[in-house]
Amino acid sequence: MNYIITLRSALRGIWEHRNLATILAIRDTKAKYRGSFFGIFWAVIPPIAAAIGLAAAKGAGVISLGNTSIPYPAYVIFGMSLWQIFTAAITLPISALSGAKGVLTKVDFPREVIILSEINKLVIFVLLQTILVVIVFAIFGVAVNKYFILAVIPIISLILLGLAISLLLAPLALLYGDISNAMPLVMGGMFFVTPVVFALPREGGVFSFVVRHNPLTMILEFSRELLYGPSFPAFFPQFLIVLVFTILLASFALVFFHLAMPVVVERWSA
Repeated sequence: MNYIITLRSALRGIWEHRNLATILAIRDTKAKYRGSFFGIFWAVIPPIAAAIGLAAAKGAGVISLGNTSIPYPAYVIFGMSLWQIFTAAITLPISALSGAKGVLTKVDFPREVIILSEINKLVIFVLLQTILVVIVFAIFGVAVNKYFILAVIPIISLILLGLAISLLLAPLALLYGDISNAMPLVMGGMFFVTPVVFALPREGGVFSFVVRHNPLTMILEFSRELLYGPSFPAFFPQFLIVLVFTILLASFALVFFHLAMPVVVERWSA
């Protein structure tokens, strides 16, 4: 019962301060790209750079990344776009909370507002990545199937999973720098066992087992199947399990964050 009450309280605070979150998101986005020549287009430069470098290495036979059902540059850009969305969902809230330390210790408002502000930024980020993927698919002549519009579902689940992880880590990361220092290492390890820039490996062997049982793999492959797969997604059952797990994890993470942040702010103020 207390769990439900706390969850409702956190959600109510987010809803009541949604306009403030939007204002903060617009302000921070303008400040971030002010004085930058490329501006918001920096959001799409990393996938393009990765696609060019990896495609060149693959074409020269330097690396073997498997055979993909669509042109490799398009495969990489779509995979990197999804990966960037996931990593942004984890890192942006923690970075924003850390930067708002002065405000959090002086002004009493729901800390979830900052998270909602970062979600607004993520929406803009996703739109930019979507535009990039559409352009690239058009250039390479990638045909999308009739289920393509449903690809928004796994993308939302990817964001939700990233936010859930961020909410769980944020209170600890704000108190102990070791968490933030370890995150790039952990994310780097996850990158190499997620089919972002390589094709899904065949069954058999430890590496294949780890990749195929990685929740991120199930989301990414389901997204690909919905977007340009030849038939109804084979990864639907696995994705459904991951989706249910993600929703439960996100609700728990929000309750944990709601209860833990006052303690963090009190430690900061001491």
